[in-house]
Amino acid sequence: MCYVGGSHFSSDIQDEVLKGYTFKRKSFMESMQDLKDIATHMREIIESNDLNQLNEFGGLLHQGWLAKKSLSDKISNKNIENFYLTSRKFGVLGGKLLGAGGGGHLLLYSEPKNCKSNKGVIDIQ
Repeated sequence: MCYVGGSHFSSDIQDEVLKGYTFKRKSFMESMQDLKDIATHMREIIESNDLNQLNEFGGLLHQGWLAKKSLSDKISNKNIENFYLTSRKFGVLGGKLLGAGGGGHLLLYSEPKNCKSNKGVIDIQ
């Protein structure tokens, strides 16, 4: 988990997401369904206790990140995107911005063998 900084008002992000739901925008509803499907699959992986599926879990984190970002342009920003894309170059399989978005903490998943190289991501930020 890494702190990516940034100040934001989560209520602004939540208001924008609520508008997407209220007006049933097609792209919004598709992203919400994607998030639900991804979460269901992640739960199945956790409940299986099969450590061989953890890399798939990391990939699902990435898919979830892409779906979450599509809900509002306030969820991510240039700093968060740069950090996330750099971490992916160092072998991170996926991540999730905790909370509503706009800043704060980013949870990243990587295979244990890549942990030393991922330290470089943190050091350059």
